[in-house]
Amino acid sequence: MISLIDRCMAQILDAMTRLGLLENTLLVATSDHGEQLGHRHLYSKCYGYEPSLRVPLLMHAPGTVPAGLERDDLIEHIDLIPTVCDALGLPAMGTSGRSFWDRCRGEAPAGHPHRDFTYCSYSDGQIFRDCEAKWIHRKAGESRFADEVYDLKDDPREQTNIAATEQGRAVIARFLPRLQELSMDGLRNDISVTHPAHTQPPLIPFFTT
Repeated sequence: MISLIDRCMAQILDAMTRLGLLENTLLVATSDHGEQLGHRHLYSKCYGYEPSLRVPLLMHAPGTVPAGLERDDLIEHIDLIPTVCDALGLPAMGTSGRSFWDRCRGEAPAGHPHRDFTYCSYSDGQIFRDCEAKWIHRKAGESRFADEVYDLKDDPREQTNIAATEQGRAVIARFLPRLQELSMDGLRNDISVTHPAHTQPPLIPFFTT
């Protein structure tokens, strides 16, 4: 798969070079999800573990994005639209995303992270992650829920669930107010502002901690 993507990207870059477009075009390459590929004996994408969540993000803008620049900021896909608008000098669209164009140019101020944490929801759960830890709050049956907490500094492969420990409970306590801020009512209000004509289905929060 990686080799195929490399070849396809090379074809795009070659074509743009022939057409004289490469030097004045912003190129963004990313993916909608990762892949377990056997990590934790799992395959597919619908999990809260790092191989499922982490995706590549490559940007090419000659004269603006320094060649070889690498960043380890926490970024969400909702940040892409405001970033592209920022890069093109267009007004920001109605979105909760945040532009990280200054970081692409290597101009981000030191000590000011783009995001303190990232949030992801999927059919069976919700995930919070910062640079140190991750909390997965997921369904574990028809009316039960389970927590997984991982110390990403000491356990980057997420092999030891520390949710029941004092350290794990502290991580949950740190993220819980964030989850409450992202309640379903808040999400419904955000969507109704940006899409006032859209009919909203009933949204039911299922966090129980």
